[in-house]
Amino acid sequence: MTLEGTKVRNTTLLRRLGRGGMGEVYEGRDEKLQRLVAVKVLRAERRLDPLAKRRFLREARILSRVEHPNICRVLDFVEGQNTDFIVLELVPGTTLDQAIEQGLTTDEKRSIADQIASALAAAHALGIVHRDLKPSNIMVAPDGTVKILDFGLARTVDESSSGSFSSVDAAEGDPASQKSLTVTGGVLGTPAYMSPEQARGEPVSAASDMYSFGLILQKLFTELEPYAEGIGHEELLNKAMWGDTVPATGLQRGLSRLVADLEQLDPSARPTADSCVDRLRWVWNTSKRRIKRAAWVALGATLVLATVVSVLGFVRARRAQLRAESSEAAAQRAEAQAVAVNKFLADMLAAADPRRMGRDVKVIDILDQAAEGAGTAFGDEPLTEAAIRNTLGATYLSLGALDKAQEHLERASLIRSSLLGPDSLPALQTRTDLAKLLMAQGKLDDAEKLLAKITAACQRLWRDENQVCPNSATQYGKALLYQRKFGEALTVLERVRSALPAGAETAGRLDADLVLASVLREVDRDEEAEALIREAISTSTRVLGKVHPTTLRALQDLAILEDRRGNPEQAEEHFRQILSDCSTVFGPDHPSTLRTTLNVAISLTRLGRMKKAEEILVPLVAVCREKLGPVHMTTLESLRCLGWTISEQENRRSEAEPIYRRRYDDTRRLLGPEHRVTLEAESALASYYLFVGRHHDAEVLYRDALAKRRRVFGEDHPATQRSKRDLAKVLRATGRETEARSLS
Repeated sequence: MTLEGTKVRNTTLLRRLGRGGMGEVYEGRDEKLQRLVAVKVLRAERRLDPLAKRRFLREARILSRVEHPNICRVLDFVEGQNTDFIVLELVPGTTLDQAIEQGLTTDEKRSIADQIASALAAAHALGIVHRDLKPSNIMVAPDGTVKILDFGLARTVDESSSGSFSSVDAAEGDPASQKSLTVTGGVLGTPAYMSPEQARGEPVSAASDMYSFGLILQKLFTELEPYAEGIGHEELLNKAMWGDTVPATGLQRGLSRLVADLEQLDPSARPTADSCVDRLRWVWNTSKRRIKRAAWVALGATLVLATVVSVLGFVRARRAQLRAESSEAAAQRAEAQAVAVNKFLADMLAAADPRRMGRDVKVIDILDQAAEGAGTAFGDEPLTEAAIRNTLGATYLSLGALDKAQEHLERASLIRSSLLGPDSLPALQTRTDLAKLLMAQGKLDDAEKLLAKITAACQRLWRDENQVCPNSATQYGKALLYQRKFGEALTVLERVRSALPAGAETAGRLDADLVLASVLREVDRDEEAEALIREAISTSTRVLGKVHPTTLRALQDLAILEDRRGNPEQAEEHFRQILSDCSTVFGPDHPSTLRTTLNVAISLTRLGRMKKAEEILVPLVAVCREKLGPVHMTTLESLRCLGWTISEQENRRSEAEPIYRRRYDDTRRLLGPEHRVTLEAESALASYYLFVGRHHDAEVLYRDALAKRRRVFGEDHPATQRSKRDLAKVLRATGRETEARSLS
């Protein structure tokens, strides 16, 4: 029976577009808004099935939670007398299958891959897993916009207490379409693009979608199905259970590696959607990166050699531990591994022959050349490959080449975790470097969670007997500092310092001291902070040199203290000297250089030199957005400083609003409406409105931020208390003193 001509609230059903396991889809016309829409209707035989109705409502609710340009939007849900209807945006164009068959350019394929990854990142951030991701569920509009359809099988992670859910479900499929949607053995999904764990009826998570995404990338770029044509349904399901796909050949090297990682049998080894967004960008920009070089050979050699020393230190510690376990043979293998690593790095440095590469050879040129051979030089020695990749990744990270660092560190982590276990010392070392990378990318929540796990593993298994563990704990303290959890950070860092020898002149001790000093400064213990900083400057200058990154960092911390104490002239002079050194050592676009540039601008605002500060901040914001991303700490702080600088100029106050608004919109879009950084940006915009006398606008935002902070943090959290004080200010400004007092 067709429903063509039926009226659903304001929408008339025009023609049936298709039919699936759960329902039928019609093209409709919204008579009120004069637009075409898609209307999904429960199939006739399922209209009296309460389970089917619950699933139908669940699909509408799940889709309504996701607001993303590459996910089909829910416009309305209508409960009818005999059946229910989901009103969706009508997506023109063709399915991805059809688009591939019609032919796509390389740029079009890349754009499609980027959009799918971005949509998955948004869905997974909300705990939503699609469960039936495949080319026929992806539409490509004539303008190239991608829309993911049919979240009918989707579930949220919070529907299961375990953080994943079983793919075992009641049969929803149409027997006539079993080749597409199978319920064999209680498994729900499309076998040709199904993850192995889903095919086996095991728990499904976001990693299952990522496996499907890997198969989609394979189909998109090879234009071949992931399984051989002509095989029967049962054989297809058996192959899907063990990931027995056709090898993806002819792909760009970085893309081939990504597809292989996505198609790992172990779900925990697959990259996340967020990671794929970054890795795809890295793959597409490979040729551009060869043109951009940003460091001196001397510094590069120092960094590489320093990392070699770090590797040797780790191997010595590992050797001692293995000997204690009467495993001399394993210790000898570890030592042989260190020798191989040293040889590889020595060959890498020797290859930097100025006669061949030119006098202006940069360290990244050398590293890129070495990285080319890292995957093949030790094909039969994966642990040696992991040590090499960890060294390369750590060195790229120190130079601010974050995309390159990520590729090598993720590969090293996968090898070490798979072969030695995720809580082995080598794996913990690499995971700590990955956490440092997350902090450099501004992903503070992810970094804090990862470091909490690493520190717990060290405490449980290794105590503080190895230098990897104090280093991990120091990084954990740094993540807590960045999250403004000062009490927790103090506890962690004081424990680290007690575990390290007093007066030790090591990079680990210096790092712990400087992070602790930053925490002490935040809790107004400036004298203790200054003593630690001055001692670190003295030690670092003597042991590492005047322009070593650790020395420059300590000098910058001292300049920040001077600024806090009301000496902006002296602070600005010091920041400019540090900026000159950072630009020489790191290059103009390195995160450390950009942060120092911001500090120069802040000092100028303290001196009332707003025009000079603005001249620095405008280009700084543009570079930070491009190099660090729109929600990196330095980007957001630069925007806030720029907004304040302009608002302080009385005749230009209105120009500051779009700056504060952009900051708030970026954080809300990329981090979510209840993220702590978004709430800070919302409060900053409200403070601007209060400053310029727009009391109603300020009150609306202050009330919204307070409600969210109460829900997220609780009534007694310092952030909630700050929100109360903010709201009280605007209430007093509008003469509501009694209501303001009720908030205290």
